[in-house]
Amino acid sequence: MPKSIKTLTLAEAEQISAKVEDEASSRSLLMCFTIVDCGGREILSKRMDGAKFTSVSIARNKALTSSGHMKPTSVLGTAGNRSIELSNNQMFSVVGGGRPICFEGEVVGAVGISGGTPAEDDEIARNAIGSVFPQSKL
Repeated sequence: MPKSIKTLTLAEAEQISAKVEDEASSRSLLMCFTIVDCGGREILSKRMDGAKFTSVSIARNKALTSSGHMKPTSVLGTAGNRSIELSNNQMFSVVGGGRPICFEGEVVGAVGISGGTPAEDDEIARNAIGSVFPQSKL
């Protein structure tokens, strides 16, 4: 029998989105963020009023990278090979702010955030995911 795989729903993505917006607003940050499923297909993308339009693609690249590599983007840049960012049509990101969403040990999607520092983007992503998927440990 085929393995059943949990699919990230729009409702779950919207819950994560609301948490991102709340935390960004509480820090007076204007952010862009994208939420993708485990195959990197976009479920939701937002640009907060006043956020830089250039952050839209950065957030998407963080989400794609995190979903594809099943790791936070912040850990991918530690190897010292920044030229990797030129791969995958220049959509690979090693900048903090991309985090996988895990459910029962499986990556079901990812969040990519841009607009703060890489540390702020990463922390907000982690907090938003944890509020909806408390068992998500990556």
